[in-house]
Amino acid sequence: MWQVTIASLRSQSRRLVAPGIAIILGVAFAAASLSLGQTLGGSVRSMVAGYYTDYDAVVATGDTEPMPAATLTTVQETEGVQRAVGELRAGSTMATPTGPAYVVAATSPTEQSSARVEDGRLPRAADEIALSRVVASADQLAVGDEVSLSADEGPGSEVTVVGIVDAGADPRYAGGTPAVFGSHDAVSAWTGEDGYSEIVVRGTEEVTADELTDRLRERTGGVAGASLGDDGATGSTTEGATDDVNGDDESSPVTVDTGTDHADAVTARLAGGTDVITGMLLAFAAVALFVSAIVIANTFGILLARRTRETALLRAVGSTRAQVVQGAVVEALATGVVFSAIGTAIGIALCGGLVALANASGSSTFPELVFTTSITAVLVPFVVGVVVVLAAALRPVLRASRVAPLEALRPAGTVAARSTAGLVRIGLGLALLAGGAGLLVLGWQTAFLAAGLAGGMTSFLGVLLIGSLLVPTLARIIGAVPAAVLGAPGRLAVGNAVANPRRAAATASALLVGVTLVTMTAVGARSAEASITAELDDRYSVDAAVTATDGELEPGLVDDLREIDGVTGVATVPGSEVSLGVDGTTHEAQAVVGVSDETRSVLRNGDRLDRLTDGTIYVTSDVAEGFGVADGDRVTVRGGSGPVTLTAVVDDALGYDWVVTGADLDRIGGDVATRAAFLRLAEGDPGSTVEAIDEVVADAGVEVGGSAAQRAEMSQVLDAVLYVVLSLLAVSVVIALVGIANTLSLSVLERTQESALLRALGTTRAQLRRMVAIESVLLALVGVTLGSALGIVYGVAGVGALVGELTPVVVEIPWGLLGGVAAAAVVAALVAAVLPAVRAARVSPAAALATD
Repeated sequence: MWQVTIASLRSQSRRLVAPGIAIILGVAFAAASLSLGQTLGGSVRSMVAGYYTDYDAVVATGDTEPMPAATLTTVQETEGVQRAVGELRAGSTMATPTGPAYVVAATSPTEQSSARVEDGRLPRAADEIALSRVVASADQLAVGDEVSLSADEGPGSEVTVVGIVDAGADPRYAGGTPAVFGSHDAVSAWTGEDGYSEIVVRGTEEVTADELTDRLRERTGGVAGASLGDDGATGSTTEGATDDVNGDDESSPVTVDTGTDHADAVTARLAGGTDVITGMLLAFAAVALFVSAIVIANTFGILLARRTRETALLRAVGSTRAQVVQGAVVEALATGVVFSAIGTAIGIALCGGLVALANASGSSTFPELVFTTSITAVLVPFVVGVVVVLAAALRPVLRASRVAPLEALRPAGTVAARSTAGLVRIGLGLALLAGGAGLLVLGWQTAFLAAGLAGGMTSFLGVLLIGSLLVPTLARIIGAVPAAVLGAPGRLAVGNAVANPRRAAATASALLVGVTLVTMTAVGARSAEASITAELDDRYSVDAAVTATDGELEPGLVDDLREIDGVTGVATVPGSEVSLGVDGTTHEAQAVVGVSDETRSVLRNGDRLDRLTDGTIYVTSDVAEGFGVADGDRVTVRGGSGPVTLTAVVDDALGYDWVVTGADLDRIGGDVATRAAFLRLAEGDPGSTVEAIDEVVADAGVEVGGSAAQRAEMSQVLDAVLYVVLSLLAVSVVIALVGIANTLSLSVLERTQESALLRALGTTRAQLRRMVAIESVLLALVGVTLGSALGIVYGVAGVGALVGELTPVVVEIPWGLLGGVAAAAVVAALVAAVLPAVRAARVSPAAALATD
């Protein structure tokens, strides 16, 4: 039996190449994902260890609040401490020529930091600052430029840029952190924080790191980092020690660890992001392997069906069912081992190439990656690939072994819809489809994402089970056009495509999985974007608002705004500074703006101003809460023309604190001037228009707000996510197309006598090639059509479950993208049909009729 198995492997080796390619792609994806995850994790560990392990101890805050300044003195006075350096890091707002930007302000890097000065030098005075390359590039700043930094709601500090720092190799500023550096006093002024975020300590030669750490814990009242709870509270402290450092004030908890232990803790925190990336990639690898399993099962089913007579002969001469199964399993095992090994090697090599490419790019966002691959990244994909092949081949193997010797000498039938097995499968599929549909509806109506996910998976499994009924029916419907237009070749192609319902269903299902996921992702992303955009338009009706920070807008600036491409309308908004009386309390220096019909014409949702009539005043919800104002309250406004009493309406329609009609603003009087301009933007790409607006007002002393910037940012994020996901899912689609090519090749071999008969009856080689091409395109269109329909349903249902409770769902279907997917599938199907079509037309009628 072993000799028979080896001979079969030799004769069938070429026919196993196509499923081998499918398993190579899936296994390579998994191997590259694992290796990349290990590389990212290893790079993080190497980067962190290179900084913290050079110190004997690290004292850090266990909360977002810095440690008191007295902590550094306590640490320096501890016995065994040779040197202790305090570092402060906190958030700040930096005003730049391109607008305000959030930055992380930190004390200048120590000599142990991997951050290096690229241009200029580190700051020496309080009015000097060094920028990370990330900040300098994003805000177009260079040495010698001046910027302003300020804490929340605090005065700004004017500083001069004296250096540009490549901070990406420092673990505290990796991943594109927008860091800026200065002296401790400067950082304290920029952030409004005092004290230290971290103190790095070196001990004398007479004390070990563990001994020094214990002494520091005793002096500072700190604990090991591992004993901090999730809420940042310490597990315990040394009684009275904390009071020596903090006095009577409450402070954030302090952790004290050796440099090595602190490096491990920081590594674990930073590596969490790499674990998420690895998990996401492995999820897509699982999809690719699932599609590969469908292709492999279909291939083995066809191969074993073609060897029915051979199997019957073996059974007739004494081979047992176990021996038949054993031989087929050995073939599957050999296929899995060989191609899984190739896929693993390709995946790891691909990861190595990506690491080399990333390091060659010289990005300042991430440090240099250290290619790391453990035995896990080699064995796990290899074993998974072998198991997938064996599991996929098991059902065809067992089916072939059940045929009795004499019955196997006759043509073997397939499980049809009217057979017992077919009816059971279809009945179960319909039940799962109905149950899944119910869960999808439940998830939408209740905004319960888990129910939506369960419904999607359940209903999709039901579709796969009824594929032998659904796919042939859809193929006949789609195939009606080529059958009517192309005559006999078209009709024969449709007949061949549905002659074996199970095989057609398996072939189309492989493509169905990929297309469904692609369509679901695209429809979900676009519908979510449309839904959130509609909500933004409803809540914040102004696309862009340019507001003077002091005084009024220059008339020339308004004219410049009108000339920007993408701006379809501009309305000036007058305003005045007034005093407001609420419940007997007077609030001075309040800005009130007036709107007119011109203002309403540029709003996305003018209905939000329906309640703003003469005698009323709009107030934002935040201001209303702070001033104790509710709907219907009376507010007295005093301007240049005396007091005017208005009725309050709480609404955030425009985003300005106080809004009145133009007529009421005239009644209020005072120093009325053009305080702002509202801009209506054209549909399409708001991001480029917002950038153009920022350029025009860069030096005008104004603020730019509105919903367009939020829409543009959301669109950029969703586009990036969508393109990444579609790129990863493309692997599954490629595998499915390999499956179509493989099925056609094997089917052409099975139909050799049929092709010969057609040739003998006058069918030309061109017609045979056309027939095979139509069959390939037909199977691809079935997968694309069904996958697109399911993807649209799943995408819309997913958005409903995800954001349906927050905003009405706006369905947006990217027909252009779906059309591109369909066109690509048709082209790929035609390419996949080339070799099978050539093979079908190559054999002469006489030679083909002689084939048994």
